[in-house]
Amino acid sequence: MTDGGAAGETDKQIRNALQVTLTGEDFHAALNGLDRSLAAHSEETENLELNVVNSIWQQNSLLIKDNYLDLLARNYGAGVNLLDFRKNPESCRIIINNWVSEQTTSRINNLLPPGSINTLTELVLTNAIYFMADWLYSFNSEKTDNQEFQLLDGEKVLVPTMKLEGENGGEIKLLYTEAENVRVLELPYKGGRIAMDFILPDSGMFSDFESNFSAEDITGLLDKLNPTVLPPIRIPKFQFTTEPMSLTNAFKSLGMTAPFSNADFSGISDKYNLVISDIIHKAFIKVDEKGTEAAAATAIILGRDTTASSYPIFVADRPFIYLIRDTQTKAILFMGRVMDPRVNG
Repeated sequence: MTDGGAAGETDKQIRNALQVTLTGEDFHAALNGLDRSLAAHSEETENLELNVVNSIWQQNSLLIKDNYLDLLARNYGAGVNLLDFRKNPESCRIIINNWVSEQTTSRINNLLPPGSINTLTELVLTNAIYFMADWLYSFNSEKTDNQEFQLLDGEKVLVPTMKLEGENGGEIKLLYTEAENVRVLELPYKGGRIAMDFILPDSGMFSDFESNFSAEDITGLLDKLNPTVLPPIRIPKFQFTTEPMSLTNAFKSLGMTAPFSNADFSGISDKYNLVISDIIHKAFIKVDEKGTEAAAATAIILGRDTTASSYPIFVADRPFIYLIRDTQTKAILFMGRVMDPRVNG
């Protein structure tokens, strides 16, 4: 959604970071098509829910271009909500957080931490996704028991571990593959289209594998999945909720630097030089015998560029000169300089 208002190098860097190959508005149209396809699958599949929602939170005095709003409405179904970040940024933060919580059935709460919204905020773009589905092949909860799980430091702990087996406790056929130092298992959800892939590095190899893992590696492994007869599989139950995390440094490391400083979001508005002030993400997942529940939300906060010459700002954070004068006669009554405000005399 942010890229929809980007131009020049800003647009190029965003698309490179996201590995976008489609040009122009074809990118946004493709995402719209994907969303519609998944929504249709969710509607026609029993015990599977997948909701993706987007929203725009706009400073009520910001003039947003009609073409940008049309693009977001057409491709992302995003509606506009007018707020007053300048008057009360904290209440605006709570309003956005409440919307995210509602869209994710209270699984993602307090996405935007205190201080993330301030009086320079002009636009916040939010995305929330909620997923809940039953396994195609259900685990028998009566077979769940405590099994050892080895941590990275070698310590072994007991955790509730599920068991999936074939008829009469025998073998089961699932999509599976092995490669050097890793094995991969895929478990489908009802409907067959959506699945969870478990990528399991060999013992003692996790850190090396993770540090060298790439998008190409993922594709290569998943392309090699084949129906394989396996003995009963064991997977631990788990549930996690992350703290809100900033993705700003991650995107900068991917070469996306212009959107945070010398940005060109002229497709959004001409009123200010907008820049991304932060990208915040939070996620939740729960995996048990019945299936999976997951939720995530992302907010991109755009504010006024305080370094841009077109936006007047004054911060006396360096030596300065002062005058006390009669504005009618132009007479200067006092004049001086402040080199160190700590000096008293």
